[in-house]
Amino acid sequence: MLGFSFSSLGQTEYLIIQVSALTVCLSIMAVKTITIDMDSYNLLSSLKAENESFSTLIKRRLKPHSTAALLLSKLPEVALEPSTLDGIEHVYLSRSHSLAESPLTGDDA
Repeated sequence: MLGFSFSSLGQTEYLIIQVSALTVCLSIMAVKTITIDMDSYNLLSSLKAENESFSTLIKRRLKPHSTAALLLSKLPEVALEPSTLDGIEHVYLSRSHSLAESPLTGDDA
């Protein structure tokens, strides 16, 4: 038995090939074609590493980089409540004599 089918998950498409009891699933990346002038092409080509695709070059050059400013801007979203920090401090101090022991293995368990 030989069969072919397509399946999509988000922007990724899959080609599913079934031969008897064997099923093979291949990922197919969605692509877009863009038109650029020769000056832009030459500029991109000059930035491209050997054996690097244009897609990889564009992602490498244009992808936002993590910075300290970005980290500081996200800090309020991940800040812990004072009670959580107190709990962490309690566990840390209770392990001060042996970092391998948990405070919950003693009488508190």
